[in-house]
Amino acid sequence: MSHSYYIDKRSGTSSDTALAVGFARMVQALLLELGKPADDVRVVDVGPCYRIDTPEAIGNDALEQITSLNFIQHLDTATQEKALGQHYGHGFPYDTQRQIRNEYREKRKGLPPAARSPDAYLNNDPALALFHEMNPPPDTLLPLYLVINQMKVASSFNEPVIRWRELPPALLHQHIRLLLDLFSKTPNSVDQAVIAWKQLTKTHNLGDADMTMLQVINPTTGKGANRAKANALTIGGLDEFWMLELLKFAGFFALAHPQTIADSKDRKTYVLRPRNIKLSLLDDLMKTFREVLWANTPAKLDVLAVLMLAHVMVRYEARALAKEQGSQPRRAAKRPADRIQGFDMAFYKDMGSAFAVMNIATLNLPDWLPPIDSVEHADRIRDVLTEHTEVIRSIRTRKGEERTEEYELLRRYRDFLSGRDLEAFLDFAALFATYISQKIDRGEYIRRFKVDSLKELFAMTHQDFTQVINDKGFQNIADAIRRSTVSLQYQKGMGQRPPFDIRYGLAQELVRSANDANGFVAALSDFVMRYNNETAQTFETSKGDIRRKRITEDDLAAVVRLIGKGFKPKTLAQLLVAFGSAKASDDTPDTSGASQPNEDEGAGTEE
Repeated sequence: MSHSYYIDKRSGTSSDTALAVGFARMVQALLLELGKPADDVRVVDVGPCYRIDTPEAIGNDALEQITSLNFIQHLDTATQEKALGQHYGHGFPYDTQRQIRNEYREKRKGLPPAARSPDAYLNNDPALALFHEMNPPPDTLLPLYLVINQMKVASSFNEPVIRWRELPPALLHQHIRLLLDLFSKTPNSVDQAVIAWKQLTKTHNLGDADMTMLQVINPTTGKGANRAKANALTIGGLDEFWMLELLKFAGFFALAHPQTIADSKDRKTYVLRPRNIKLSLLDDLMKTFREVLWANTPAKLDVLAVLMLAHVMVRYEARALAKEQGSQPRRAAKRPADRIQGFDMAFYKDMGSAFAVMNIATLNLPDWLPPIDSVEHADRIRDVLTEHTEVIRSIRTRKGEERTEEYELLRRYRDFLSGRDLEAFLDFAALFATYISQKIDRGEYIRRFKVDSLKELFAMTHQDFTQVINDKGFQNIADAIRRSTVSLQYQKGMGQRPPFDIRYGLAQELVRSANDANGFVAALSDFVMRYNNETAQTFETSKGDIRRKRITEDDLAAVVRLIGKGFKPKTLAQLLVAFGSAKASDDTPDTSGASQPNEDEGAGTEE
């Protein structure tokens, strides 16, 4: 008979999630030891707490069968040999894994560029697969142990792990039961659990009940962070019941991925926030996610973290649906956000002798990704995500740093990615149109959206916009904008003489004029008049050799009618600019001789 446990959200941070999933990990290990079904342990966010669903309750009689319960490995490194004593050599082989990582990265340099990218992991690149047969990659948990070592808390982390491991069976049973009872109902009576544990220590001399809350798993409780004015790193952190800290670390290894910022020792740690997911599936997803999120600039790293997680989720749904094809009954279609909410992110600044948390944030998985009901549907969504990923990667300067314009683009796109509507995307698209023009003029690589994929995006996110983008008049004017701007710029960049004048600043002009209907219609009418006049003059002077499709009165009238149907002038202007800067099927390529930059190599935290 199924049973549920409850873990309160006491801090409102990632440490709550780590505690819940760490407890779920312990229960899963316990069920495995008992020979009971463990695959169905599930983590569910129910608002004020997390619920852990298990196939059955665990009674005291079952606990009598347990002699040990190891659900987390200590950090096994040469510097900890003396402190670990007899346990040395039985934990995570840190030094060996670092050596494997270094050799792996060196050998990987011989692969073709396409096999040395995050996409190679997502798409099962054959060259990479063959390489892995001969050169197994390092453990995906290595970056987490690197962080523990970097933050100089290896001994503090190892202490509760070893403490748990050394419990004799009778005491182990009581410790497990204490945790099972603590989380059997909400609110959790942590104070009562500590009192009960202290009764045990009076008889068995088990040491202190509390340990310092370590910043690696409690980002808001670092040294100095709890002063009335946090102006120094001199006071100690808060304390927590040691078994809860142990569970948080178990959850940290299940949920977290620390990733360095490109060209620095700073890093961001992303902690997954489950909504309703099996623990076994979460493990599989995190393993892949850790393989595909690589070092990058700060704002871009946040965006790519969400996009890569979305890629991983959609790939899972496609594979699950492929296995179910032809079976009856089929499961209900799921959105990626139905399983996982997103991330809690903490930004750690390298201060030389220590790391300081400079910022924490929440990043949501796109709520606009629809329920996936077929393999073909999943493939279309993956195509959209792939294109967005390529566009975001192309937003960079020569040295890879984020200037103000790049940061503003990424910030607006990040708001769209984690939001529920398209206003942030339209703001991004309007700014991106100008950015595209600047990059083309400088002969630098930039990836554009395709018209068809924008249509797919709007179909997923805002059904009302489909009547706009499917309107023939809208399409004709957007096409004219494209042929007056980016198409001509690409011709110029390829050494050809554009047959028409390039309308620099057209995107800004249309959006700027769209604060009211009169201003927008006036600006659009002016563009149409100039466009048609130039088209006619060039046709005449070239004696019919140079042609361009004219904009008709019906085209302009169709856009004006859309205003009468309730669409805001600014929205229409932004949509025209977005589609006018996108790549049509018969358009010029996305580069004028500039080479596409490679993604930064390497994954995880460096040391």
